[in-house]
Amino acid sequence: MKTRKPASLNALGETVTGSESESQPKLDEITIVQAPRDLMGTLIKCIGVTLLAMVAAVYVWLAKVTTLDNQWLVLDMLEAIKLFGVDDAYRFYIAKAAGVQPGIFSWNYALPVGVFLDNMAATLFGNNLFLMRCFHIVPAFMTLWFVYKTGEQLGVSKGINVFSPLVLACMPLYALVFLSFYGESWLAFFFSAAMCAFAFRRYLLCAAIASLMPLIRAEGFFLIVFLALFFLKERQWKCFITLGSPGGLYFLWLLFSLDSLSDYFTWRLTLRKAMNVEFYEAYFVNNTLSSFNLMWIGPALLAFWFTGFRRMWPIWGGAMVWLIWLSVTLAQKYTYYEARYLLSILPVISVAFAYAMTALSKTPVFIKARTGLNFLMGVLILLVISEHFFQVDALRAKYAGGERWPVNGPRPIVNQFWRFSPEEMQAPKETTRVLYSLLARYPLVDALVINKSDIFYYLDPRRIPPGVTVSFSNDRDYMALIYFKGYFFTMHPGGKQYSIYRFRTWAGEQKRAALYVGQLRCKRCEPVYKFNEQYQVYMFWYEPGDLKTYENLIEAATPKR
Repeated sequence: MKTRKPASLNALGETVTGSESESQPKLDEITIVQAPRDLMGTLIKCIGVTLLAMVAAVYVWLAKVTTLDNQWLVLDMLEAIKLFGVDDAYRFYIAKAAGVQPGIFSWNYALPVGVFLDNMAATLFGNNLFLMRCFHIVPAFMTLWFVYKTGEQLGVSKGINVFSPLVLACMPLYALVFLSFYGESWLAFFFSAAMCAFAFRRYLLCAAIASLMPLIRAEGFFLIVFLALFFLKERQWKCFITLGSPGGLYFLWLLFSLDSLSDYFTWRLTLRKAMNVEFYEAYFVNNTLSSFNLMWIGPALLAFWFTGFRRMWPIWGGAMVWLIWLSVTLAQKYTYYEARYLLSILPVISVAFAYAMTALSKTPVFIKARTGLNFLMGVLILLVISEHFFQVDALRAKYAGGERWPVNGPRPIVNQFWRFSPEEMQAPKETTRVLYSLLARYPLVDALVINKSDIFYYLDPRRIPPGVTVSFSNDRDYMALIYFKGYFFTMHPGGKQYSIYRFRTWAGEQKRAALYVGQLRCKRCEPVYKFNEQYQVYMFWYEPGDLKTYENLIEAATPKR
């Protein structure tokens, strides 16, 4: 009796029967046919490596020209948001301060894994901003490598698989966020590493990597939900326990390190309410449709229809959960849109795009017109890469009329690149020097409130006297003085992780004194130091504010829906 050979799966998960296998060419025939393809594959890889080397050089150049040193070329206005702004500067300071201020690791403004990694870089490079930005190029390119290896494991064709990471590498959002100190860059790195490990079926390694994601960014929790379901379904108990262990240990750490677990969330909820007073209409919901080229997103969605890609459901499922959650919070105005929020799931989209392109190339229509359609596929990739440059406001304003298809997002707030003047670059340096002098001269000062975030690029936490709370105030002066009746809400690690100050004119010896750095357009407020209108230092005595009173003022000032 003739037996039928068992069916098998090819790289794309398609069924190949035994009879079909018998009809395949012999080994010597395969060798003759494949030799030119191998040569072409090698050539494509060489081109890809060369292009990535050029991209790396551009990244180093970006790190240099966007660093407050001898020059600062402003290239980082993306989707009406300045990337190297408030959060980047403050997180840079947090990374420097982590070694001398352990309370930072109990603060959810910058979660512990990202802070630890950036603190390692700060220690290694002596707090040098340029070198620390360059250090971030390493995880950026490792993320591209994980995307490439994942595609290779899933059977993506060599040509497409080489150029797929280039779509990411050439994206301004990808480059600039990875050069920054936002947690999204480390989350994208760990998520892509977990994706790669899952593709290779190294499930325990995948669980170990993914377990750290909630300790980098809060949305890391959403990204491991489907992994947890997968490990439960497959009865991978060791992987399931590994996945939840770091988060569980961190939760226990918070219970013992905080006076109250509510302190972990209160400051952020209050800050969001206060920001909603000013930015109530600035949620940019439509930008989720135009930040990324739909010719890239569209084919990526097709990948879900192919069997070979469906086995990656715990990975893309987690990405979808995060996207849905972000959309809901945007719609409910609990946050406002920044394109960087989606950086962590871009590696998944990149792999899905490459997989879908490969699967489509296997269809009969494509095979009949391979040369022409290969050319069109190359053109498509180039169009996606070039169109993504319109994420930069100045380029979009100059070459695209300030708009992006398919919807009109917010008008770009800048229409050209510019450099900071020598005076603008000197201002934070000189103001920081004055702060050291004032803190040494007035030991009664126990609070340093900074409203000009560029100061954080220069402020050395080791030169701050013990007992001085360094905090950041995001309140505009007119908001605090007019709407919040003189109350300033500030955030900082340690204690309740926030402070509320009501400043009083300096009047000699007082119990509590504070320095405020920024601009206060108040007739009775005279600065003790003034570099220019933006960089001024004020000295006040202050009264601690009451949270309930402050929240009542917020409620009274918030526009009604």
